[in-house]
Amino acid sequence: MSDKLEAGLQVIRHHYGKQETLEKCKEELLELAQAIIKNDFENVHEEVADVYNVLSHIKAYYNITDEEIKERQAYKVKRQLKRMKQGR
Repeated sequence: MSDKLEAGLQVIRHHYGKQETLEKCKEELLELAQAIIKNDFENVHEEVADVYNVLSHIKAYYNITDEEIKERQAYKVKRQLKRMKQGR
C-alpha cells in the first residue's frame, strides 16, 4: 500500500473512530453482497474497493498484520482443498 493511501486511511480512521468504522464495514459488506446478488458487476469493483478500505481499518484496530492474514488464508485454503478431496 502506498504511503499516501495509508496516510489518508489513517486520517479517516482517526476521524470516525472504531465503532463508526465497524458499522461502516457492515454497510460496505452488505453493499458488496447486494451488487453480487444483482449481478451488477460494474458496481462490484466499487464495492470491493470500499471493502478493502474498511478492512484496512479493521486490521489497524485489531493489530492484524498482512503476514497473519496470509498464514490464515493458507490454512483455510489447505483445509478446503482437503475437504474437496474428501468429496465435500
